[in-house]
Amino acid sequence: MTFAFQSGRPIDLHSTNLPGVNFEDIRLTAGNIRNVKWRRTILKRADLTDAIATEANFTGADLREAKLIRTDLQRAILVDTDLRRANLTDANLDGADLSSADLRGAKVTVEQLALATVSPETELPAGITHAAVAAAKAARRDLPEGAIASPAP
Repeated sequence: MTFAFQSGRPIDLHSTNLPGVNFEDIRLTAGNIRNVKWRRTILKRADLTDAIATEANFTGADLREAKLIRTDLQRAILVDTDLRRANLTDANLDGADLSSADLRGAKVTVEQLALATVSPETELPAGITHAAVAAAKAARRDLPEGAIASPAP
């Protein structure tokens, strides 16, 4: 399923409330899904590439195998969200809340996770530890204002 205006431009769902709806395999690339309430919504294999999802609420949503490539998830709520095998390549997780989320098998970096809130209950991908995320957060705090952190060699 694809949401688009007749002109072919991506749909604007800004501030829509869509709890518990089944949107499995939906394509919302480059869509405006800012502040959308996706609580307990099924978005399995959804394509949200390049979408603007700032402050969206995905609490308890199923985003397994979703494409979140370059998706802007600043300040998004992803508490208890199933993100297993999701592709978060270059997604902006600045200020996102990933408490108790399941990220096993997800494509995401320590640097991305250091920008988000991660709880001890958050299931991380293989090769990423809570200690590594905490160290990356600490390294970011130690940077001079305006400096940009780069991955270690």
